[in-house]
Amino acid sequence: MKASHPGAHRARSNCSDCSIPGPGISRVFASLGVAGIVEGGQTMNPSTQEIIHAFENLSTDKVILLPNNKNIILTAQAAAELTVKKVAVIPSRSVPQGLAAIMRLIPDGDFNNVVTEMNDALEDVETGEITIATRSVEIDNVQVQEGEIIALHNGKLILAAASLEEACLELLKAAHADHFELITMFYGDNIPKAEVFRIADKVRAIYPAQEVEVQEGCNRIINSSSPLSKAFHNYTHTSLQRKEFGVSG
Repeated sequence: MKASHPGAHRARSNCSDCSIPGPGISRVFASLGVAGIVEGGQTMNPSTQEIIHAFENLSTDKVILLPNNKNIILTAQAAAELTVKKVAVIPSRSVPQGLAAIMRLIPDGDFNNVVTEMNDALEDVETGEITIATRSVEIDNVQVQEGEIIALHNGKLILAAASLEEACLELLKAAHADHFELITMFYGDNIPKAEVFRIADKVRAIYPAQEVEVQEGCNRIINSSSPLSKAFHNYTHTSLQRKEFGVSG
């Protein structure tokens, strides 16, 4: 979970807090003005107290929380009820949604208006993940064999593929990446950089009208208690926005 805090050398009127799965993504959020970070992930959900600790000592009385994980939203909402600060929870269910929301943060803007804008940003985001199956399973009418690479779009399994490249390209196709302006690729520390950049070049060739950028995510392989995560472990992550299309891994 990460806390963003605009204006480093003065009291901020609006501050934001978020949950993040890896140091690379944390650096991206920090560059956008995030002031506090709580490490999170599918099996590393922060406690209410950890979230409160991330923002309680910040020099602002207005805080915006970005859970960036559906499993952390309720905890963030509980934290908001246990502080004297004015706290709003933007129910971001993924890192891409959190990034879209933080781009709408106006440090000196009207708090309620800023919260509304950040909430609206969530509607512009599509999210995808590319993972490896740890066992054979059938979910959402997709048959997956152990060891296969699979792609999820907005949390729903949509396909299985023989290679990472195939999974990325088919996911982008299924999510209509040609309707977006920017494709952002986040990659995990278990993927060779050369492979990431090779696939990124392939994406650029297929989508010449879209800008393609690559960001280091450094998210680690984790297991979760959710039905999908029991079968799959994290490999790469993809996010899509109406104005910005992101692919992360």
